[in-house]
Amino acid sequence: MSTRRFIVEPRGLASPWLKLLVPVASVLAALVVGGVFLALTGENPFSVYSEMAEAGFGTTRAVAETLLTATPLILTGVAAAIAFKMLVWNIGGEGQFLIGAVFAAGVAIWLGDGAPAYVALPVVIVAGGMGGAFWASISAVPRVYLGTNEIITTLMLNFIAINFVNYLIFGSSSPWRDPEGATFPEGRPIPDVSRIPEFFERLDYGVFIAVGLAVFAWYLLGKTRWGFQVRIAGDSADTARYAGIGVSNKILGVFLLSGAYAGFAGG
Repeated sequence: MSTRRFIVEPRGLASPWLKLLVPVASVLAALVVGGVFLALTGENPFSVYSEMAEAGFGTTRAVAETLLTATPLILTGVAAAIAFKMLVWNIGGEGQFLIGAVFAAGVAIWLGDGAPAYVALPVVIVAGGMGGAFWASISAVPRVYLGTNEIITTLMLNFIAINFVNYLIFGSSSPWRDPEGATFPEGRPIPDVSRIPEFFERLDYGVFIAVGLAVFAWYLLGKTRWGFQVRIAGDSADTARYAGIGVSNKILGVFLLSGAYAGFAGG
């Protein structure tokens, strides 16, 4: 009678040094490859990189503008990381960002100047997240229940979102369009009570909100039961189902959370 042996081995974990080395090496490799292409076009890579560093960090205004630009990138990057953790290929961050901006701006315009800032700001930010989650759900539902490829649906929805935003500003007399823009169509200004206060040049407190949400996502995925189940489902859906984890529900939840983070960037 044959017998089977089961060997349980601990999963190998990367050392902290390796985790630090990988992103640093990736940046250095990108600089080297970019330098090669610059040299092939006749440009001095060192001069170009020096000017880039000066433009991004050479003055206090440059630092503020760099951090201001980085704020939505932090949130959309976290949005992609959340989805990729479960091998859900959400390529629709741009569209979810834009629809989040539409929702947030719409709520801000609707509230006007009448609401106090401590009410308007949270409501507008949450509205942006809801807009992103709504746009993500258009791809999430057919992915979960019909097996549709989310790469195609999320990517195509980006173009729909872009054209929808263009329609609101350029092709219609919607509430999002500034009625006083006589020369060139532009968006309606957001009331001051719905704007995140600035504290350094044009930099506002949104950068701290973005960092806080990124830390929350790390905690949610790495330190909670829900995040543990997501990681298991991402590693092996069959194993997750055998353990009684609802893989479909986890995919839907990850999709909506990813879309919400992209929407927060728009809000």
